Amino acid sequence: MTERKTMHQKFIDLKVSTEALLLVAQGNTHSSTAAALTLLSAFDSTEFFLPLRELRNLDQDNFKHAAQIIESNWNGLSPHQALDHGEDRFIELSKQWKHEAKNGNTNAHQ
Repeated sequence: MTERKTMHQKFIDLKVSTEALLLVAQGNTHSSTAAALTLLSAFDSTEFFLPLRELRNLDQDNFKHAAQIIESNWNGLSPHQALDHGEDRFIELSKQWKHEAKNGNTNAHQ
């Protein structure tokens, strides 16, 4: 029998996954791109798009975090909602990735 998670536990899982991917997104690697696009596409899909092939750049643990973000988004929760000052943090991440893409960083996609 599969155990159903409470809404509180789902929120905690979302927070853990969001924090983990935010750390990865701060870098300048293909994994950073995958992490940032996972978060940003869940936050604002009109500005950011996550090509599924990007997820291949994540290690197994971070892939699980990305899957948690995607599942939570499907359930109506955006990752920024799980964090203190989440909207501000995501706006900053969005600005960072838009700036890097504009400056020709091949790891930053828009």
